[in-house]
Amino acid sequence: IGAISKTDDVTGKISSPNQKTIFKHYGKSAPLFIQSVLQDHGVPHTETNIQEIIDYHSHEMNNGKNTMSDDHILQGVRPLLTRLKKDEIHCVVASGNTRKTGESILKSTGINHYFETTGFSTDSLHGKKIVKRSQILEKVLEEMKMKDDSITLENSLCVGDTLNDVEAAREIEMTCLLVETGGLQKNDIPPSENTYFVSTLEECLK
Repeated sequence: IGAISKTDDVTGKISSPNQKTIFKHYGKSAPLFIQSVLQDHGVPHTETNIQEIIDYHSHEMNNGKNTMSDDHILQGVRPLLTRLKKDEIHCVVASGNTRKTGESILKSTGINHYFETTGFSTDSLHGKKIVKRSQILEKVLEEMKMKDDSITLENSLCVGDTLNDVEAAREIEMTCLLVETGGLQKNDIPPSENTYFVSTLEECLK
């Protein structure tokens, strides 16, 4: 959204962004997120200027202006990742970010070494460009199965904090843990036997 609001020459400024409207799109792939936000705000857009926004954001992330640091990590993330690594639990990233942006975030926050593989919205699955968030989960799961054949869909867990995270996990019947740090709460999600809830990641350390 920072990139969208700054690039008048690309899309036209969103003068009064509706945060509630924007929030419902959190967790979508980067191109779909930008398209949805622009559409909801009535801003004309094309595939070309959506890509320009993505490129602009990647440039900002990699040239210091919007670079993230350890200070930007959600409370509880590092202790939890440290515990999981100690317990030899496989950890991966499945993100709606572009690969360039996602890798920059992981590197600049210093948590990239916790993850064995990563999947982003600009990746491919079976030789075809990823178009759905659930395909990112499928990609990292397949890659992990190649490393360890004991890994299955049934013993994997998707941890997320957006509705799109939950929907992606449910689409492939993966168990999901929703952390209420993203603004969603248990009552906001249709009930399912494979979805669990915690208020903060620190609860997972207890």
